[in-house]
Amino acid sequence: MSCIACNQFKGSDLSSLDHPILPFCFFDIRVSKEALKSFILRKKGLFDQPRTLGEHLRNRRLELGFRQEDVAVQLGTLREVYERWERDERTPVVSEWPGILSFLGYYPDPEETTANLVLKTRRYRGMDQKRLAQVIGVIHQRLRDWELGKSQPTAEQINQLKQIAGELLPSYGNRQPQLHNPRASSEDSCYTPKTAKHNITPISP
Repeated sequence: MSCIACNQFKGSDLSSLDHPILPFCFFDIRVSKEALKSFILRKKGLFDQPRTLGEHLRNRRLELGFRQEDVAVQLGTLREVYERWERDERTPVVSEWPGILSFLGYYPDPEETTANLVLKTRRYRGMDQKRLAQVIGVIHQRLRDWELGKSQPTAEQINQLKQIAGELLPSYGNRQPQLHNPRASSEDSCYTPKTAKHNITPISP
């Protein structure tokens, strides 16, 4: 830290000046880019420990430097709809979840239960309960009871659920998807245009 201006006035008679002045200093503050970025994101409302879907969406959007309308376009929905998701005022329907999970790059609820496995599988696949029940070969009511925790599937049925979700679940772990930022220039943008609603290519490590 330097104080050039203060040293210039040190020992001088400030009372002889025509107008009152205050001493001032020039100084440098050095911080890392990561610390500065973290500070800016926190000022914008980044959550340290996101708990709800809306908080996860907001964090991801801020990290990417997107506006709400930018994300809405990527997910194929209206800005007003996305805004309500981010405020936790509306829950996305199951068909909207594959795009949301591609945007996040992970599943926001890490709890490992049979009920959560059923729900997670449906959301990754974009299936309603009736459709997933048909794929597994059980009646709709039974699958709904699994998801509500009222009953438990057999070990064979759990493996069947894992197989249905297996092609998708591992690929989402710790994933950084590429997205198109309409405000970024072609030279410095690290995002690629969206070609399919639910197919977003991850960045290679």
